[in-house]
Amino acid sequence: MLLQFKYIRGGPCKNYKTKTRAKQKEICLNKLTSAEIGKLWITYMGNSMARCVLRYFLQNVDDANIRDVLNEALQLADRFTRTVDNIFTQEGHPVPIGYTEEDVNVEAPRLYADEFYLHYLKYTSKAGISIYGIAVPFMSRPDVREFFTDCLVGNYVEDGANTMIDLGWMEQPPQAADRNALAKG
Repeated sequence: MLLQFKYIRGGPCKNYKTKTRAKQKEICLNKLTSAEIGKLWITYMGNSMARCVLRYFLQNVDDANIRDVLNEALQLADRFTRTVDNIFTQEGHPVPIGYTEEDVNVEAPRLYADEFYLHYLKYTSKAGISIYGIAVPFMSRPDVREFFTDCLVGNYVEDGANTMIDLGWMEQPPQAADRNALAKG
């Protein structure tokens, strides 16, 4: 159950929802810490780059299932960059320029097979999980901590992995031996 929290930042209360407390509170939002600024900055930069790469991939992908996974990844990257932009803007902090349409030619000839797109997502998802997971315990502001927690939950790893398995592009790890069969000798 989500409960309503109100956070005050030198003005009227802002509504904020969280699962972590059993009652409503009013808490003053502090300025961003250096750890928060750094993690938000790298999140913005990484996701602005992902938006460019994913737009290029979407111009060239053939498989409809892979297109769906790429579109979902693009929507997440868009949402993450918008959220960081909003946090920085509300704080009067400069917003990174990031990567833009000027940094990629989506009309460039195709460089990769569809299979590569899913491998790319798998490895960028692993990097994102690492960045977001490390960020959570260092975030002192509840809104920033919740954003990074949401980033972890909102990751598209499962859809990409399932598509790779369905297409036979992900190797299965070795299976443990049947202990009962081994015991019978």
